[in-house]
Amino acid sequence: KWSGWIEGISLNGYEMIEYGYALRPNFWRAPTDNDFGANLHRRFVDWKNPGLKLKSFKAEEQGNRVQVVTTYELPRLAAVLTMTYLIGGNGAVDKEKKDMPHLFRFGMQLVMPGRFDRIDYYGRGPVENYDDRNESQRLGRYRQLVKDQYYPYIRPQESGTKSDIRWWKLTDIDGRGLAIRSDVPFSASALNYLPEDLDDGWDKDQAFRRIETTWIDHLVF
Repeated sequence: KWSGWIEGISLNGYEMIEYGYALRPNFWRAPTDNDFGANLHRRFVDWKNPGLKLKSFKAEEQGNRVQVVTTYELPRLAAVLTMTYLIGGNGAVDKEKKDMPHLFRFGMQLVMPGRFDRIDYYGRGPVENYDDRNESQRLGRYRQLVKDQYYPYIRPQESGTKSDIRWWKLTDIDGRGLAIRSDVPFSASALNYLPEDLDDGWDKDQAFRRIETTWIDHLVF
């Protein structure tokens, strides 16, 4: 209750969230070369660390589900974020989405243990695709490995996102994991790197650094 974040999701003692992390809102991604060219990484920098401060936490039963509503202040942006979860006895968690102003990203970030290394989704693929260039990829069902999602650009940057997704599963070799569904198409990625591992910061300094030399034993969704 002190943070308002979901810090654990387990099934029969099988933990889905990496210890020390939580399911959190995410407003940032690693800037691309195009972002640097348009100076977007500086224009939107306040969204990188908006300073979320919990103001209220409310939970109440609604039939066979529990509704949890959390409200946060974003001091650096003079904004308020309200998050609503509907948690059912079958393990389903529904999350409401509101329209937002233009920014790098508006979604959720989940860090899972490294054993969840398989992707199964229905959307555009098989290679990475984004809203500005996704029509070259066909809609379909794709099964891939997390280790193959990052594209080794000369300079580390945002990579691996798939768009127009209807449903997305992230599982281990035995098929255990999480499934995400939405009423409208969405975008998602799964990488063996945190966004800050790929973020070049204020200026381009990583032109010749190869991100493959960095490995972390969990994945970011």
